[in-house]
Amino acid sequence: MFLIFTTIDSENQLRDFSWWFSSLEIALEVLSSVALRGKQIIKAEILDNDQRINLSPEAFDGSTMSSSIQQLESEWQQILSEPVNLRSVHNEWLVALVRKRIRDNEAHIAQLELAIKTTEQNCRRIRNSICDKRCPSKQLKELEVLLNQYKQYLFNAQTRQKKILDQLIQMQTQ
Repeated sequence: MFLIFTTIDSENQLRDFSWWFSSLEIALEVLSSVALRGKQIIKAEILDNDQRINLSPEAFDGSTMSSSIQQLESEWQQILSEPVNLRSVHNEWLVALVRKRIRDNEAHIAQLELAIKTTEQNCRRIRNSICDKRCPSKQLKELEVLLNQYKQYLFNAQTRQKKILDQLIQMQTQ
């Protein structure tokens, strides 16, 4: 990794520097020590694997960073060393997914119930407008077929909803 930075000294002279470092911690310590010696850092960046990372010059006030970085590293190591119950994490994700399926299915059921209600109203209106009750119209027959399809879809959606709810109850009791 390359550290590239620009400083300005007490005589307002700009100086550009670039060094190769093997670790980020050492590069940050160098910037801190440069600031400690009275040089103001006005621009700093790290080049690593064709990526450029701009560093905030204000972060380098001359105080050491290695102890803070080491403390942060030890905190992360402690966190990462604690066992994670992947089953629990996976179960939480699945519960959220099942709850979403329940909401989606509830919306689908509501749409089907509305379609059934509207189709039943249309069937009643057509029945009331037919002069000869013994000979229903083609339109009425088509609406009745559609109504039966909607009722079957509703039954299937309600059955699916019951299975999903049972699945959720089972997941929450594990």
